[in-house]
Amino acid sequence: MKRNCRFFDISRTENLKSVVGDFLKKSGLKWMLNNKNIICLWNEVVGEEIAKKTKIKGLRAGVLQVDVYSSTLKAELEQFFKESIIDSIKELDPESKVINIKFYLAEKQI
Repeated sequence: MKRNCRFFDISRTENLKSVVGDFLKKSGLKWMLNNKNIICLWNEVVGEEIAKKTKIKGLRAGVLQVDVYSSTLKAELEQFFKESIIDSIKELDPESKVINIKFYLAEKQI
């Protein structure tokens, strides 16, 4: 005997594992959980003040992608600190795959 449910169609429901997995992937939390080491390294290398004004977006093909919430800070990081940040990351984690950093101006801080 098939049960009828007034609130939703049971045949169209998804399992919890699938829903949580999709949420983690779409929100970027899955990447953060899998790459918490590079996020911790970033925070340690740049310091608390800069870490508050930046956010790691991803790491693709050795390029660390970073959102920056200030155009002035973005310019400073690109022109004066990029190479020393890369060197510091490699020094703290010799197995790090970071070979370059790309800074993006973020529209607003979350």
